[in-house]
This record gives sequence, C-alpha cells and structure tokens, in this order.
Amino acid sequence: MSGAGELGISGIACYQPSDGLMELKLAVAGFMSKAVGNSVTYNPSQIVLTAGATPAIEILSFCLADSGTAFIVPAPYYPGLDRDVKWRTGVEIIPVPVHCL
Repeated sequence: MSGAGELGISGIACYQPSDGLMELKLAVAGFMSKAVGNSVTYNPSQIVLTAGATPAIEILSFCLADSGTAFIVPAPYYPGLDRDVKWRTGVEIIPVPVHCL
C-alpha cells in the first residue's frame, strides 16, 4: 500500500503509451514553460518522450525522410548517426565538413 508521496508501481509496471506517460509529459511541459519565463505554452499531447537520443533520431528520420533520400549533416558529427539513421530508415548521411575558426 502506497502512502502519501510514494510512487506505487502497480499502475506503471505495464505497457505504456509509446509516446510517453501523460503525467510525465505534463511535467515536462510545465518545466519547459517555466524555463522560458512562461513566454511559451507547451502542449503535452505534442511532446514525444523517448528512451534516449537513438530512438529520437530514428523517429525523426522516419518522419522527415524516405528511404533513399539523404540528410546533409555538419561533420564531425555523432558517430552513431550512420547506424541510427541508415540501417533502419534507409536514409543516407551526407557529411559536410565544418571548420572551426
């Protein structure tokens, strides 16, 4: 039995929505609004939570491009990007060298 201020696992230890728990999305929306001085309102239903950068990059790749198309990416870049994007989505990575001043 959970007391006040304790998190009970029974309600969350099962399959959850693939875009994240609404309670967490509400908290993220509130946090982000405060972070920008309440000048922007964030809609929790438009927030997608992922288990890290790799799934986020993959989701964006599927949304923004089709297999056989390409992303132009400033290089050097995250070395796992080729794996994260190309292997599953079929999107090519075209590195463009960026020289630091």
